[in-house]
Amino acid sequence: MKPISVTLKTCFKSSGNGKNAKKPSFKSKALEWRAQRLYVIFLPPYSPELNLIEMLWKKIKYEWLPVTAYQSFQSLTDHVLSVLSNYGERYKISFV
Repeated sequence: MKPISVTLKTCFKSSGNGKNAKKPSFKSKALEWRAQRLYVIFLPPYSPELNLIEMLWKKIKYEWLPVTAYQSFQSLTDHVLSVLSNYGERYKISFV
């Protein structure tokens, strides 16, 4: 099998600004990552507009689920799974 070669230019990792981010071990690791062009971006404590899963759940909850989806746990599960399996085809989020 031929090995795959990947070149990574720059990568960003978002992180909460919690207690782990303040530890010396994390800070030294962040410096090591920066040397490899991996940057850690700290998010505010609660920032749903910056969290992609929050945006997706908001669309599911308020736009894509019918009221009947909440009749039972099984109904909710079925509807959410249906939305998730059709995401990208029937259900889309546009950032334009």
